[in-house]
Amino acid sequence: MRNREQWMREYLVSHRHPVNSLIHLICVPPIVFSTIALAWLVQQGRK
Repeated sequence: MRNREQWMREYLVSHRHPVNSLIHLICVPPIVFSTIALAWLVQQGRK
């Protein structure tokens, strides 16, 4: 079984990879926008 240090080391290595950074750059903003839009629409439906 892995310990916390092994998990953190693997996490840090994977998040420094250029492809991972590009995917985050492209995908995270639409996810954030969609989440905010959905929350806004749910609130609008409760009026």
